[in-house]
Amino acid sequence: MQITMNINTTEQGDKFSDEVASILSTKFSNIRREVRVSGKRADILFESESIIGNELYAVECKSQNDKLSPREVEDIVSEYNPAKRNEAISGLLIVSKHQITPKAQEGLPGWAILKTIEQLYEEILGVKDYVDFLINDFENSELEKYYIPIEFGDSVDAFDDVISWANNDDVENGLAILGGYGTGKTSFSKFLAARIAEQYRKNTSKRIPIRIKLGNFSRRC
Repeated sequence: MQITMNINTTEQGDKFSDEVASILSTKFSNIRREVRVSGKRADILFESESIIGNELYAVECKSQNDKLSPREVEDIVSEYNPAKRNEAISGLLIVSKHQITPKAQEGLPGWAILKTIEQLYEEILGVKDYVDFLINDFENSELEKYYIPIEFGDSVDAFDDVISWANNDDVENGLAILGGYGTGKTSFSKFLAARIAEQYRKNTSKRIPIRIKLGNFSRRC
């Protein structure tokens, strides 16, 4: 029982670190994982350009179910103090899966930053505005009034079927929805994106939908 719990906790932490690394890679360079700096193993290292050149930052990812306590934050900073004193890093970014209490922010040195994964998404990718757009694009149009849910095959709800596919981490193949002109593919994509966006708005651990008009790409080919 104890071994299983440890493995699950490790897997959860790895997935969270992967997610943080993916976000950072959209803006910063030289992303490295599991690197030791001054005796401390950093979950992630990344470089950020500044006026004086590239600066190296360490990232500590905390995926625990409980909010970080002030003592836990203090201990994390203490572990990276040697790396900062030795100028092995320029700063530290602590990323938490859950909301941060004001007390946890107090006492942070100037070279350390504490953010939630939601704040990181918003700061780097600007997710909130895009999620709101997807929801409003469907709800504020005539489409919402007249939209009729479509089905696959023998009365299989299309939305439920696609969500089931998307949530299956073991699926390796893509999914294509084919149909003739006017069969509702575009309407369904707007409905799907809006509903997934609503799920993300309620729980930021959910997937973020990205809707791309393939017609814009086919014209360039």
